[in-house]
Amino acid sequence: MRVLIADDNVDLAEALATVLRSRGAIPVVAADGDVALQIARGSSFDAAVVDLLLPGTSGVDVLAKLSDDEVAPLLLAMTGYDRAHDRAKLHELGIRAPLRKPFPIPEFLEALGLAEGHATLPQRARIALLVPPEGGAQIRLAGCTVDRFAEAELLREAVADHPYDAAVVLTTDAGVPELTEDLKALDRDLAVVTDATPGLLVGAVERTRERRESTRSHSLLNAMFLQCSEPTLLIAGEPPAIERANRELIALVGLQSAELQGAPLHTLDDPDSESPGLVSGVAEVFAGTSEVRRKVCIRLRGGDLREMKARFVRIADDHPAVAVTLDPYDDRAGHEQALRTLGATAAGVAHEMRNALSGIGSSLGILRSRVEAESREGEVLNLVVERVDRAAEVMSDLLAYARPTNPRLKVAPLRMVLEGAADQVRAQAPDGVTIVVEQDDPTLRVRMDPVAIQLALVNLGLNAVQALGQSGRVVFGGRLDGAYVVIRVSDNGPGVPPAAANKIFEPFFTTRARGSGLGLANVRKVVEAHGGRVELAPREPGAHFVLRLPIRPRIQEERP
Repeated sequence: MRVLIADDNVDLAEALATVLRSRGAIPVVAADGDVALQIARGSSFDAAVVDLLLPGTSGVDVLAKLSDDEVAPLLLAMTGYDRAHDRAKLHELGIRAPLRKPFPIPEFLEALGLAEGHATLPQRARIALLVPPEGGAQIRLAGCTVDRFAEAELLREAVADHPYDAAVVLTTDAGVPELTEDLKALDRDLAVVTDATPGLLVGAVERTRERRESTRSHSLLNAMFLQCSEPTLLIAGEPPAIERANRELIALVGLQSAELQGAPLHTLDDPDSESPGLVSGVAEVFAGTSEVRRKVCIRLRGGDLREMKARFVRIADDHPAVAVTLDPYDDRAGHEQALRTLGATAAGVAHEMRNALSGIGSSLGILRSRVEAESREGEVLNLVVERVDRAAEVMSDLLAYARPTNPRLKVAPLRMVLEGAADQVRAQAPDGVTIVVEQDDPTLRVRMDPVAIQLALVNLGLNAVQALGQSGRVVFGGRLDGAYVVIRVSDNGPGVPPAAANKIFEPFFTTRARGSGLGLANVRKVVEAHGGRVELAPREPGAHFVLRLPIRPRIQEERP
């Protein structure tokens, strides 16, 4: 706190300066009015204490000049003579009655707001003050600039134009409650009080600044959410709850914004997990870790679960909130790189294998024409032919997997695609296996490559039939879920072994003796070419494959 002391009694001025230094203030002493004004020129103080009888420029004129130039927000007068015209002049300037010499030091410190336990402002503040028509009221708080208004309408206009740190309404008019509401409507962060007590003023300034900081933080968060292209949640409160979700997150989980706002974290967490990912990740950040990365299982509308990579970040030390960013395609980059590598390799392999298989097939045809089919030699030849055909089948799957996929997008009824896949699977299924379609909305149409998606569904359906054996049930289903269409292929068979669940979409991985290991990899390739995702849902009994296709696929190239 900087304090200007102007008094021709040098001993008194230095004694006051010593007292101020003991309170942590920074005093500057002037011995006459001209020196005081020269010091004040180009400088600013938190308070000025001026003797009314000064050599040179009088103390009253010094105070008037300091008031006009807004050099210090708190102006105090002191004098050894109580003269009526001095009091009248001070009243016109809005300055309290002068301190009478000799005055007690506690009274001096109280006037400056430096008494023991006295409220003080950590930073300079600007306060709007509405005074009664008779005037005379003032704010006795160091470290603030006061704009005085005699009319409520002028106060309204000022609050609308300037960001004040507090507003003080000192009037007995009946319209004070209405005025207070008007001021809050003009500036929702502004604290309004009806008492100029220093402690209350400090509290009002602090509330205003806290509200402005909160508003600023929320504005920054809103800007962050608008710019974030990844699914993102804002978690806050105690207990932690979802404060906000961006559009990408809403589209991902299939829930509406109103369903997510204020919802507890277990709304999206795996209900069967002993250590839910969102709950534990947020708790770890609130405990002091600035950033946490982990895999979580997110629950989608309808109960489906999806494993994703999550990044938990505390927004700021002064804002108890955590931003959670989800990456549902964390392994796609590696998968696409594998596709490119495999494609380049497959081109060379295909050329050599085709030539070899063509020559072997021709030679086998000649040999089979020369032996009896029922003979030992015929059985061996049949086995060799079968293996050559098997090699040709693997080659076809390999080339299909390595070949770039360019979906031919068009709008098609989902029911038609599901029925087409079911018919193809039904034609190859044993009599004891039932194939059904569960899709209630015949009007649901999807922008996709219907041929490619139907082939992917047939692949999943035939896998289910092979797993069922001679009896069981395969269900093709589809429904709209937010910005996605969810297609499900389910069976009630033995399911996928837990050890294989995370590997079944990898190229060449298979649990069947005759499998090429490329069927599910091709399904994944087709779905991801549409901007979607396929996964094995953790449900029992049986296997439950879920395809999520965006309503508006984003692909690099579309062909008519």
